[in-house]
Amino acid sequence: MPLTTYKKAIIPYLINAARSLIPTFWRQTSAPATTDWITRVEDIRNIEETILAARRWSQTYQKIWYHWIHWLAMK
Repeated sequence: MPLTTYKKAIIPYLINAARSLIPTFWRQTSAPATTDWITRVEDIRNIEETILAARRWSQTYQKIWYHWIHWLAMK
């Protein structure tokens, strides 16, 4: 599978994490911090890890989250 396909697999998770912050900051004058978004993505990743580990789909988990985990490690 090409690298672009792997990167595209995570995009819906990143967008959903950003969308989930909208109700939290709806009436505030400031935008959510990047750390809020990263925390929300990590919450989603942890849930995905638990679900996919229970189903023994670790290869699918690695395909989706490899680049995110690598980015966090370099941070």
